[in-house]
Amino acid sequence: MLATLASAPQHEIALCFDGRLSALLREAGRAPYLLGDCRIGRPWSVYRARARLSARLKQDRYDALIFHAPWSLALFSGVATRHRIPSVFWQHDPARGTHWLERWSKRQKPELAICNSEFTQRSLPLLFPDLPSAVVHCPVQLPDPAQAAQMREAARAELQLASNTVAIFQISRVEPMKGQHLHLAAIRRLTDLKNWVSIFVGGPQRPREQAHFNELRAACENWGLSNQVRFLGERPDAKRLVAAADLFVQPNLRPEAFGISFIEALAAGVPVISTALGGANEIITPECGILVAPNDPRALERSLRTLILDVEMRQRLGRAGPSRARQLCDVPQQLLVLERLLARHFAHSTEGPNK
Repeated sequence: MLATLASAPQHEIALCFDGRLSALLREAGRAPYLLGDCRIGRPWSVYRARARLSARLKQDRYDALIFHAPWSLALFSGVATRHRIPSVFWQHDPARGTHWLERWSKRQKPELAICNSEFTQRSLPLLFPDLPSAVVHCPVQLPDPAQAAQMREAARAELQLASNTVAIFQISRVEPMKGQHLHLAAIRRLTDLKNWVSIFVGGPQRPREQAHFNELRAACENWGLSNQVRFLGERPDAKRLVAAADLFVQPNLRPEAFGISFIEALAAGVPVISTALGGANEIITPECGILVAPNDPRALERSLRTLILDVEMRQRLGRAGPSRARQLCDVPQQLLVLERLLARHFAHSTEGPNK
């Protein structure tokens, strides 16, 4: 989402850590301003990063600084205050109000909050009671509909998927809350059907994720699913691969704040099945997907069975996906919403030379 924001000329991105995101921004021709590695346990690194941000704010005139986490708000909003620049908190996750970083960020109250969903917005008072807020869904780069058929054909050929095979995809981080185990528990009830395959995209990045990944592989083996389940691991082209799917499944065990992967699947014309939790309730409608009861493998199995067998229903839901994705996350539309929101709340116009 930050890479998408950076595509607009009036937005500039500052980062502390030089890694995957900064490389992505450079590839897009929008190199970030690097503040340097900054760790709370090393106070001198915080002071140095603050000084670099202050120096940058002296070079150009900015209308607002947007902070995308309690961590960055706590560390850097004081710099914005000293330069008399409004602070905005973009809330990407539901607040709990109890984490020590959240308690620290409460001392740096911003002037406006942007929430990525109504679900997320409802928790904002735990951090900042009475703070003005608005929901702005994440701008997401959507594929060209004219190229959809070509992308699908190429992706299915690469994965060696027969035309009559129903490909069920889950593309997500490898962690229990994403519901991979529930996905497996549901499809083990589908072994009487032979024309489907489940494909998991995403690889472990931390020790606990590796442990969960090992458990999934073991469950797949124990339940006799090895011939109908594939684990592709980490794929940088996951957004392209979703075009090969007939169904996108992510049965979260806990609420998703929003769900960009749902938007990407819908944009590719793929029906989405998820659990009726959090942001999924704001994205998935009966016209483009199915929401099932949380932690209910039988309900998930029934929905999968229906869409595997009912080609017409699957295609009808898929046709409604791209317009739903554009309605919620079209980039020009969402950038305009953001620009108007900031202009309405702050004295400076976001048009012209300001950033």
